[in-house]
This record gives sequence, structure tokens and C-alpha cells, in this order.
Amino acid sequence: MTAEVLPLPVARMADDTIRRTIKALVQGKGLRPEEVAEAAGISRTTYFSKMSGKGSAQAFKAGEVALIAQFLGVSVAQLYDGLGGTFVPTPPDGGADARGTRR
Repeated sequence: MTAEVLPLPVARMADDTIRRTIKALVQGKGLRPEEVAEAAGISRTTYFSKMSGKGSAQAFKAGEVALIAQFLGVSVAQLYDGLGGTFVPTPPDGGADARGTRR
């Protein structure tokens, strides 16, 4: 088994997809951000920082993603793939997204 290291723009797009999927699920389920932060074992402030996506240190850690997925009742894979492509990430450079659409 081999692992492929994702180039930085692809990794940032994955982070963006995770954030957008979490946000949609939290809103759709009528949850409060504080509940998600508690489930992930992080402070409310840290949760909001990570959700803003400012800086590479603000990405969710793998363990946090797993705890959030469990809390939201979805798989980790569903957070990474945006619930089957429902949420298309915007590239960090603001260019065309995965579907070729410019934002």
C-alpha cells in the first residue's frame, strides 16, 4: 500500500470541502456551533477559527474530523467528499472550482 501526498492546493480544497460540509450539516440539523466544538473536544473560539479557514494551522485535525463526523451521524469520507459532491470547493487561488466554474 502506498500513500500519495496531495499537492497543497488540493489539500486546501479538501479542507474547504470539510468546512462547507460541516457548516451545511450543522445548519441543516439545527445544531449550535458550541455543540459541534464540544463534540470535537475544542473550544468555541478554536472551532470558529477552523471554520474560517484562515491559515494552514486552522485546518481540522484528523481526530477532530472523526469526532465531528460521528457527532453529525456521517462518515469521515462523507465530510471529505462533500456528501457525494454536493459541496464543490473553491480553489485557494479563487480560480475555477472542480467543475470548471469560476467564482
